[in-house]
Amino acid sequence: MNHPSEFYRAVLESAIEGLVVVDAGGTVHFANSSAFGLAGVTGREPIGRPVSEFLDLRDPGTGLGIELESLPAPESASAFQGRMCLLVSPAGTEKYVEVSVFSMPPWSPGMEPCLLYHIVDATWRRVAEDSIRNSNRLFNSIVENSFDAIYILRGRRYEYVNPSFCAITGYSYVELTASDFDYNVLISPESREFMERRFLARSKGAAVDPRYRIHVLRKTGEVVEVEVVTVPIGKPDDILVLGIMRDITGRRRAEREAGEASEMIYGILGAMYDSVFRFDTEGRFVFAHSPSIALITTPERFIGRHYSEILPKGVSELMNQAMDILRRGERTEFDYSLDIAGVTCSYSTVLAPIVNRGEFSGVVATVRDVTEIRRAETEQKALAEQLQRTQLFESLGMLAGGIAHDFNNILMAILGNTSAVMEEIKGPESAMQRLVEIEASSGRAVELCRQMLAYAGRDTASMEKLDLNAVIHGIEDLLSVNIPPAVKLDFILAMDLPTVDADELQIGQIVMNLVKNAFEALPETGGTVTVRTGRACFDGGSLRGFLIPAGIEPGEFVTLEVSDDGSGMESWQKERIFDPFYSTRGPGRGLGLAAVLGIVKAHGGSVRVFSENGLGTTFQVLLPVSAGPGGQPVPEAPPDRPERDLSGMILVVDDEEIVRNVLERMLVKIGYGVVCAASGMEAVNIFRKRRGGFDAVILDLAMPGMEGPEVLELLRSMDPTVRIVIASGYSPQQVEERMGNRKPDAVLQKPFRMDKLQEILGPPPGPASVSPV
Repeated sequence: MNHPSEFYRAVLESAIEGLVVVDAGGTVHFANSSAFGLAGVTGREPIGRPVSEFLDLRDPGTGLGIELESLPAPESASAFQGRMCLLVSPAGTEKYVEVSVFSMPPWSPGMEPCLLYHIVDATWRRVAEDSIRNSNRLFNSIVENSFDAIYILRGRRYEYVNPSFCAITGYSYVELTASDFDYNVLISPESREFMERRFLARSKGAAVDPRYRIHVLRKTGEVVEVEVVTVPIGKPDDILVLGIMRDITGRRRAEREAGEASEMIYGILGAMYDSVFRFDTEGRFVFAHSPSIALITTPERFIGRHYSEILPKGVSELMNQAMDILRRGERTEFDYSLDIAGVTCSYSTVLAPIVNRGEFSGVVATVRDVTEIRRAETEQKALAEQLQRTQLFESLGMLAGGIAHDFNNILMAILGNTSAVMEEIKGPESAMQRLVEIEASSGRAVELCRQMLAYAGRDTASMEKLDLNAVIHGIEDLLSVNIPPAVKLDFILAMDLPTVDADELQIGQIVMNLVKNAFEALPETGGTVTVRTGRACFDGGSLRGFLIPAGIEPGEFVTLEVSDDGSGMESWQKERIFDPFYSTRGPGRGLGLAAVLGIVKAHGGSVRVFSENGLGTTFQVLLPVSAGPGGQPVPEAPPDRPERDLSGMILVVDDEEIVRNVLERMLVKIGYGVVCAASGMEAVNIFRKRRGGFDAVILDLAMPGMEGPEVLELLRSMDPTVRIVIASGYSPQQVEERMGNRKPDAVLQKPFRMDKLQEILGPPPGPASVSPV
């Protein structure tokens, strides 16, 4: 064929690929429509022009143009086959094309052989290849950088391992993929039998669990626990496995430690008396541990439920307020009470927010049962108040004792002078009557002093074993006479009462004062006063309701109760009923109940009051039963002293001038000579200067500087035979306690009358007079 026929041209024109005919000089003689479309050229201008002006082909890697004129000659054109090029249009758009060059006969007569450019659009194939390459790079990057160990195992030989596999096992890639590497080297002895069974099962085509755990032996000899997931790949008869292996040694250790920590936490919770709860952000229970949880409900009933569904309304309102505070990240606490199984229990709750990465994520609450603590606090408060009252009583007692002591000295002068004048006066009857009235008033003042001393606990006389019923019978007539006609007095006395160690007069004073207080509490229309005795045992707990409990030992007591059916008292009145000069009937008129408290305290007992407004009042007194048979030890008598010649002289020692003066007058009236000393030291000096020479010494107990006991000891050291009489406002028993083993010959309790003084001293030996020092 010398030139292409029309048919030949039509075939070339209709080809999908771009076809361009170029002569040996690089001139374009033909280009079909597909070539024009790929080149982005319109019109027929390229025909007859150099091919490089029609096709702008560039190398995809370097972007440099390809010189089409330098392409191989037709006879060697087959060397340029399927080359990927970048075809750039005149508009600048780029397109990947695959170019092949073939030799062909001359395009027209007289021409040399030509080249046929075969151009195929390779854009989509290039995109696909790039995608595959990118996917491979991404896959390789993921596998190579994975924290999990990834491997491909064919039979027992590793064909591929990633860096994490090398890190876990301690072997290099070269070592692991070597043809002579022993697969079993990596398997810990305790896991080899398991792995052998898996391999045999897989080799026989049996299904095996793709997920398992084994222990791997590192190159260093360290054993690590791993979790493995395997996937078979390749042909069924080709034992090729893709595996992903993860080191779970740390996780398993953490799980064990978490389990141990959890066991420890539950152990701690089990040892705690406190309850611990956790709530979510909305206030629903998510955890609960409570020793007393069964008293409220079971965990199954409230886990997952809101606290308002479980807790009483009042506690829920407290929780609402607490949640507002907790959401601000602040800790809070509150106290509340619940009635559980009929018992009121007190609780203290501390709540703290759970904050996770700055966000409020829940609440932990610790609840402590403080029922016993609150009860103890209440009791402690009551005891503190009671102690304050006791201290008040003691302070007032000291004041009363001091006043009574000094007042006794004043009364000593009044009563002594009155009795002396009554011996001398021979005046009219009216004057004598006045003196009698003065003496009677002084007697009432003396009784008031005794009440003050009783309140102060300083008027304890000699103790003896007493039958309380006998004491009451002894004053029964006196009680009946003093009670108004409208008042009924009942006695309910228990049989076979044990004895008490007590002073009969003071116990009688207790009964008198309580009965007097009872009938004065009754209205004018009258009522009933009941005196009751009994015996009872009290332990430490039951004694807490009594006054002055300090020093009282639990045990058996004789009880005295005096009740009235009057109007009773309010609680605040009961708190003050034993205060001196306090009365519920208006201004206080004396020390009656205060003296009762002092006497009871001095006897080692206690007292309490039961009273309600409108229901009357009962005073209950406890007196400890006697320790054993027999009375109290009898005070040791002064040693017998030999007879001595009497001088008729008396030494009076007292720091109060008024007392010295009245004693001097009384002694002179009796017939004694008197020397007075204003202090203990002065008395010792006088006694030493006169080398004794006194029939007796009347000695005050409490004086500034050298007190009575010391003076007695010094006088006895100079004259063991001298007779010493203690004159004091204290009771004989208190004098004995203060004197210790220094025993006086007698005790005169101030104030006293002249006849009492004469009874102690006896008649004088003969005429005597006041003698100068």
